[in-house]
Amino acid sequence: MLAAGLTAAAQLAGDRSRLDHLKAVAIQDMRAAVRQDILTVKAQLSTAANLGVDPDDLSPIRGDLQAIERDATVIASLPGLSQLSNRADSLTVRLKTLEDNVSAEKAAVQQAAVSLAAQYQGRLDAMRAAGLSALTDGRNEATVGAFLKIPAVARASRALEHYSALVSDTDPSQVALGVAGVQRYGQRVHEALVNGAPPKMIVISVAGQRLRAYERGKVVEETLVTTGRPELPTDIGPMQVTKKSSPWTMQSPWPKGSPFWYPDTVVQMVLWFTNTGEGIHDAAWEPASAYGPGSTTGPYASHGCIHVTAAAETFLYNWAELGTPVIVYPGDGSPAADQVAKQTVNAQGEPVDNHQSGI
Repeated sequence: MLAAGLTAAAQLAGDRSRLDHLKAVAIQDMRAAVRQDILTVKAQLSTAANLGVDPDDLSPIRGDLQAIERDATVIASLPGLSQLSNRADSLTVRLKTLEDNVSAEKAAVQQAAVSLAAQYQGRLDAMRAAGLSALTDGRNEATVGAFLKIPAVARASRALEHYSALVSDTDPSQVALGVAGVQRYGQRVHEALVNGAPPKMIVISVAGQRLRAYERGKVVEETLVTTGRPELPTDIGPMQVTKKSSPWTMQSPWPKGSPFWYPDTVVQMVLWFTNTGEGIHDAAWEPASAYGPGSTTGPYASHGCIHVTAAAETFLYNWAELGTPVIVYPGDGSPAADQVAKQTVNAQGEPVDNHQSGI
C-alpha cells in the first residue's frame, strides 16, 4: 500500500510538472503572439501615415499601442496576454477604418478633379486661378482658426496644404487634382471655423483691410478699415475687447515735433483690444473713399488703431461685449503656419513688442 501510494504521488507530481511545462509553453507562445501583434500594428501605423491618415487620428492609436507594449512586459498570465492580443487587434480595426476613410476622401477628390477637367475644357489658367482663390481663402480662414486653437480647422488645413502644391503644377491632371483638393478642404476649413468659433468674434485682415463681425457663424457686419501704418503696425494675433469708451479723447504719446505726433482728437466710440492703446474706433477725419487696401500707406493711416466708418463703429460698439475675440491676421494667403508666425501678442492677448499706438 505504501509503495502504491508513493507511486501515485510520484505520478501526480509528474502530471503537475507536465501541466506547468505546458502552461509555460502556452504563455511563451502567447507572449510571442502579442509581440507579433505589436509589430503588425506598428507596420500598419506606418502604412496609414504614408497613405495620408491625419496625425491627430494616429496619435491616440500610438498611445494605446505604447500602453500594450508596457503591459506586455509585466503581464504573465494567459488571460492577461490574451486580452493584450485582443487590444492589439482592435487597433488594427481602427486603423483599417481610418485607411478606408482616407481612401474614400481621395476617391472623392479624384472624381471632383475629373468634373473640373470637363468643366474647364483645357482652360488651365482659369482652373488654376479658381484653385488659387480657394487656397488663399482657405489659408486665411485656417489662420483665424489657428489663433482660436480649433483642432478641426488644423486638421482640414493640413489636408488643404497636401493639395496646395499641385495647383501650380504644369500637368493639367495634377492641376485639376490640386484644385479639387483645395476647394474641398478649403470648404472644410470654413465649416470647422464656423462650427468651432465663439458665439461672437471680430476678424480683421491686414492685407484685405477688411473687418468682419461674426455671430454664430454668420457675418453680421462687414466693412473696409484702415489699420496701422508700416512704422506702427496693428498687432497681429488673438486679442479681445478689453473695454469700451464713448466718447474718448485720443492723446498723442509722442512729443510735438515727432513725425507721429497728433493733436488731441475726440472719437465717439472705441472698442479697446490691447493694453497699449489699440482699439477699433470711428475716424471722422477719414473720408469713406480712403478705407481699404492701400490705406495703411495713405494720409489717414493709423498709429496702430483700426479706423472704421461711424456707421460700422456704432454697430460694433453696441453689439460687441467685453471679452469678444478680436482676431487680427495678415490675410496674405500664405500658409497658416507662416501667418501665425507673424503674431505679435502673447497668449493673454497682450502685445509682446513695445510700440506705442493710438489714433
